[in-house]
Amino acid sequence: MTHDGRLATDEGGRDVGMLTLLPMTEDVFEVWFDASITRQAEDRAWASGRSVSIEHERLLQMIPRLLPHGMHTAKHTFWMAKQSSDDLVGGLWLGPAPGMPGDDRFLFDIFVEPEHRNQGFGRWMLETALTRLCDQGIPRVTLNVRGDNASALSLYRRLGFQPVGDSTGARWMTMTCPLTD
Repeated sequence: MTHDGRLATDEGGRDVGMLTLLPMTEDVFEVWFDASITRQAEDRAWASGRSVSIEHERLLQMIPRLLPHGMHTAKHTFWMAKQSSDDLVGGLWLGPAPGMPGDDRFLFDIFVEPEHRNQGFGRWMLETALTRLCDQGIPRVTLNVRGDNASALSLYRRLGFQPVGDSTGARWMTMTCPLTD
């Protein structure tokens, strides 16, 4: 796995630049989080068949319980990836989800800015995050992914995520990755 402050490479071994995964700043968080809620509402609407506006409202009702202290809520982590040029590459949000066991974490969102896609940045961000969580003793990470998102499914499988239960042909797949033995 790649670590912070190192040159990252894409799957073809090409240099994709110096990357750093940093705690998200307040100004980045505000914009990023609004976009994250919109992305999540769109995905939830696709999977549920409900409207985006209904899913967006449901998320807005859930957020105060999930993040009572916003980005400073205990056990929730918001990271942003930046290139050496200080360009924002993307961000991710991990934290406990209701009903999760112990110290497990849920990947609520990972996003790579459109101009930085298909360069290995998402893989690098997730690898770095998983390494950090493992170093912190976090036993497992779980996520949901759209069943039609072949590139994400492939990435998650390569990084050790496995489907939970039988979700063959499902619109929405839950996957988990053990980080400790």
